[in-house]
Amino acid sequence: MTRAYHELFLDDAMDTLGSAVEYAVLTCGMDGQEFLNLFVVCGIADAFGMGGVAYISGMSGIELARKVLERTGKGGVPSGGDVVDGYSPEYWVGWILAYYQWYSGKPFRQLFRYLKYQTVRTLYGALHEADPSKAAAVFDQMA
Repeated sequence: MTRAYHELFLDDAMDTLGSAVEYAVLTCGMDGQEFLNLFVVCGIADAFGMGGVAYISGMSGIELARKVLERTGKGGVPSGGDVVDGYSPEYWVGWILAYYQWYSGKPFRQLFRYLKYQTVRTLYGALHEADPSKAAAVFDQMA
């Protein structure tokens, strides 16, 4: 399968989306599903999924989250860049969703029809230490 962007950018993409989700949920206090919905609605998810380097490698996750919130008119986000020490479930949700989008080649809009934030977060305990391909196999079964 031809991917939207080279595998060399995958780690950056996964880290960026993981950090964005983590920041939105843990620092901004947003509902995870709401953030993912805004990510799609504002159009950044399409650019991200097509390998838009400005999004997958050109900004931090905090910057990405703030861009999503700015484009969707959600003001009042904290100015600090609180970073969670460790590998939170919130981070893993964004991290594994970025992997699966790259792996599947499907747009985020399509993935989010069956991969809801809370469903993915629930899988953290069972899959966060596994190879990402294991999560991809589980997600494929959910499609």
